[in-house]
Amino acid sequence: MTEENLQDSVYWLLIRVAMRTKHELFLLAEEHNLTLMQLFTLCTLTPGKSCSMQDISHELSCDASNVTGIIDRLQAGHYVTRTECPDDRRVKRIALTPVGEALRQKVITRLKETETVKFANLTPDEVSQLGKILQKALPASPVQKVVKAA
Repeated sequence: MTEENLQDSVYWLLIRVAMRTKHELFLLAEEHNLTLMQLFTLCTLTPGKSCSMQDISHELSCDASNVTGIIDRLQAGHYVTRTECPDDRRVKRIALTPVGEALRQKVITRLKETETVKFANLTPDEVSQLGKILQKALPASPVQKVVKAA
């Protein structure tokens, strides 16, 4: 791929947007004494629903042992609960606590405010179109599949 092609590549543009967004998410996570992965996990969980540690591992694209550490710290902060699955005690189910739900909502509000600023040069229709295209490009996560199945 030549330099000219790289700058026109949709995938490269997506990576550049993601890199800038990642920095902003780090700062948002730090405001709440969380790591980026803890913040992402908190936002991935759906209020009123639980999911397995394995689902979270798939969503984060990381090893199960990393997820255990993330959940340990979120549980210590009273943001999530971890319970045994009644059908299989080896499976741990993770759910947001009221404290976790409140923080998640606060983060989502900030993300929406940031989105408004970042996409101010796009029309509402363009933002909607971009969202639909990205949804199609992003395969459904295991956590989303669990929520839809419930």
